[in-house]
Amino acid sequence: MKQEGETATARIIGRGSFKNARLLKNYADQVRADGAKNIVLDLHECLHMDSTFMGIIAGIAVGQKRAGTPAPQIINASPRALELLNSLGLGQILDIVTVSDAARPRTFTELPAAADHDKASLSQTMLEAHETLAGVDHANAAKFQDVITFLKNKLDANQ
Repeated sequence: MKQEGETATARIIGRGSFKNARLLKNYADQVRADGAKNIVLDLHECLHMDSTFMGIIAGIAVGQKRAGTPAPQIINASPRALELLNSLGLGQILDIVTVSDAARPRTFTELPAAADHDKASLSQTMLEAHETLAGVDHANAAKFQDVITFLKNKLDANQ
């Protein structure tokens, strides 16, 4: 993670999943509060993304649009990462660009490892992510209807 002026960059290394999605959301919220208007996600070293992680990316894009700031930029995405993003309609709300390796920032601050979240917090993150995906593309509503219903019922049962 790195912020320079109005641009914040996050490099996703390994798997983007429900286990670390909240870290990305919290980072985006923090840098926006600190004045960042541009959010760049470098997927060069991202091996895979699950739907919760992509839902958090979608949520960041929705937040950027609501704030009147540019859509998050996706850089250095592999063909598979692009396929995953586009399969959920995220290409419509993200600024996907190709840059050379020389243009990639070199120094980053690593976020601490994901703290163990209680099950309710994790379920809430997953629910928000999937509801966001359902709102981005109508086809996603059908894809994730069962997941959303399951998570809502799980949260209701825990209250």
